[in-house]
Amino acid sequence: MGPLSTIGHAGTSGVPARVLGQLSAVLGTGLKPFIPSWLFIVYIFAVIGGSLANNIPTYYSSGLALQAIGLKLHRNVATGLDVVVSTAIALYILFVQDFSTTLNNFIVLLVVWVGPYGGVWICDGYLRRGKFDFHAIHAKDGPAGRYWGWRGINLPGGIALLTGMIAAALTMKSPLYTGPIAIGLGGTDISWMVGLPASALIYAGLTRFNERRAHALRLATE
Repeated sequence: MGPLSTIGHAGTSGVPARVLGQLSAVLGTGLKPFIPSWLFIVYIFAVIGGSLANNIPTYYSSGLALQAIGLKLHRNVATGLDVVVSTAIALYILFVQDFSTTLNNFIVLLVVWVGPYGGVWICDGYLRRGKFDFHAIHAKDGPAGRYWGWRGINLPGGIALLTGMIAAALTMKSPLYTGPIAIGLGGTDISWMVGLPASALIYAGLTRFNERRAHALRLATE
């Protein structure tokens, strides 16, 4: 693993995971000798309640995201589904897998989609000059809508995101997975500098192509 990869993976994922783990251990057990037993029990319940309260906006937003991708569920049902699934995953990680290892692998693998997603998002904002038709975004016009795309999917964005993710996966090196290009480069991880520009360039090219084709069709029908 190259120097940059070592800094990126060990420095940005391993250290925070260990610090958070040690801090939670201290807060969970280190205070017990210094406070009465009844107060310690109250403190533990307060910690649990605080954790749940902190995640309420996350669950709410996640339920909204499920509805946005087309899941036909009421908001409370979608949010409840997120709570059940995330709780099951958390219990599995805590009691079946090693938490620190799982957290580290999750953070390391974020580079596969975060960079390409950012590339599409930044490029789209640049191409639109930050201007959107907010009424058209929330309109219920279906296929006739301005932002409907293909069956509700922005094909250039989806293709660019998938291509960027593949490029990042092929060039990454991590304890969980190493791509063939990274192996060919002697273990050098360049995924952090490949995914974002790859997805941005592909999205820009596909968007311009669609715009020119739409313009040509309009001229042909006039």
